[in-house]
Amino acid sequence: MKNIKLFVVVCRGKKVKLIHPDKKEKGWIELTSFEEKKKWLKHTPLYGINEHYILFEDGTVWSEYTKKFIRIHRQKTKEHHKSHFSVVVSTGIRIRKGIQLSRLIFFYFGEHQYQNIDEVPLLSFKDGDTGNLNVENLYITNATEIARRSRLNRPSDFRSIISDTEDNISFVKESLKKYPGNLKRIAEHFGCSSMSVLRFIRRNKIPYKSKYKSAH
Repeated sequence: MKNIKLFVVVCRGKKVKLIHPDKKEKGWIELTSFEEKKKWLKHTPLYGINEHYILFEDGTVWSEYTKKFIRIHRQKTKEHHKSHFSVVVSTGIRIRKGIQLSRLIFFYFGEHQYQNIDEVPLLSFKDGDTGNLNVENLYITNATEIARRSRLNRPSDFRSIISDTEDNISFVKESLKKYPGNLKRIAEHFGCSSMSVLRFIRRNKIPYKSKYKSAH
């Protein structure tokens, strides 16, 4: 098996895919132990953070304290597909720190000149998949670039503006009577965002009262 190329599938359990050099898939091999992962995957202690943890190139982290792979967390965000994976490690006595796996992968396996993981700027994913932590899929970015890519990847109908026609105005008025304050139903009808509906309401001076009451 010396000529087999390793293709890492990240955050998909304990499996990696082995592919022959001719690109024909050989199939799956399941890595069920620490020793098997050490045999097939690149790995390194978390130098500068805590050397009792060992990071593998598939994003899994082994703890020498518990002799187990530590739990991977997915950060909660409104848009689930954009949420990052992270792990929590001990960095000192009674001190625990959450670190994004993408930063760990980039810092320990990528090519750069940063001396400390805290120096690493924002990272993004070339294919848009936050679960694909292969180091080749990571690149340095900034908040402006992330926002720009998000707008480009958003379906065009999501950004559509509702035409100011009598029929649309009538429909919105009737919908607000039937479902007071529920802009989501109206947005689904027009194939746009709730904010577009709200702009339409304000633009046409349609009486509207939010279903959420302000806290005093």
